[in-house]
Amino acid sequence: MNIIVKIIYQSWVKIFIISFIALVSIAVFGDLVNNILRNKYTYVEIFENLLFNSSFMISKIFPISCLLATLFSFNKLKTHSELTAILATGFSSRKIINIICVLSGFIAIIQFINLGYYDPYLKRLKEAKLDGYALSHSFNPNQNIWFKGNDYYGSFLYFDKKDNTLKLPKLYFYDDSILTKIVEAKEARYIKNQLWELLDANVFDLLADKKSFPNYYTSRSIKVYLNEKISDLTKYQSGIYSLNIRALLTFINSVRKTGINISEFLVLYYEKLANSFSCILFALFPLFTLKNSSKRTSSAGKSILMALFFSIFFWVVSSSLQSLGLDNTVPPLVATFSLHALITLYLAKGYFSLEKLT
Repeated sequence: MNIIVKIIYQSWVKIFIISFIALVSIAVFGDLVNNILRNKYTYVEIFENLLFNSSFMISKIFPISCLLATLFSFNKLKTHSELTAILATGFSSRKIINIICVLSGFIAIIQFINLGYYDPYLKRLKEAKLDGYALSHSFNPNQNIWFKGNDYYGSFLYFDKKDNTLKLPKLYFYDDSILTKIVEAKEARYIKNQLWELLDANVFDLLADKKSFPNYYTSRSIKVYLNEKISDLTKYQSGIYSLNIRALLTFINSVRKTGINISEFLVLYYEKLANSFSCILFALFPLFTLKNSSKRTSSAGKSILMALFFSIFFWVVSSSLQSLGLDNTVPPLVATFSLHALITLYLAKGYFSLEKLT
């Protein structure tokens, strides 16, 4: 490895690790103090909550650590005139940026694994702790969402929280473990007091009668009582958020075929990709400081303030855009990637304004 490349690699990685450890320590300490002062949880529960929230914490700290690594490594090289010496050898600013791209790209891959697989795994662990939750329903991205009542099993493709409707519900009624009736419908609308109206239903009746053939008929409307509350159905569907990124894409494709609005799930899917890409954007944002390679008066406090300001601005604007995507105000792709695209254009302009590759 070229000695100049090695210097940049070592400086960036060292500062990234220090920044990551420092930020994680601050976040963990703050969370511990907050929970201890509230005195609502045992120490075991406190550490369990830290584990369950670790993916979210890491997802925010990774980009900031990338930003601090670039800022402080550049400042360190400037302070000791190493950056000027490196550029004087003919090693171009663009080559330095390319090295930062490789380093931050590796962090982006780890971030993708964190958000795409580790975070859903933690959500499944958390769900498993809920009493009776795993026994009352089953979630599979390739199938409908299943639930169980006292005298029936049921499934549905999707629960629309806006108008309290079940899409493509299917109910299996039984008596003494014997299947008696099957009802499948286009949708089921909640009326009141656990009463549901099934629309455009197909009914298979008299299944337990051994003396006659089953009876089949259709009905525009059938009313049935289900033990599940609205909050139960919402909880069952929350299994979507515990899907890894491949399973989530499978679920989105299956729901898309029914014509149901899938903006919420597209935002969830794109968000994982966008947050991974943000590691590269954060790392490259300080590239403009290369234009002032001979300037040695860059304080650590100024770098930290700039990192803090940019991070707050980025996450606030990003969250606001994603909220618009969830509300169907803007397309999901625009909601999740528009800010990233603008910053990418800014970085591209700065990149091509640097001297040509040597």
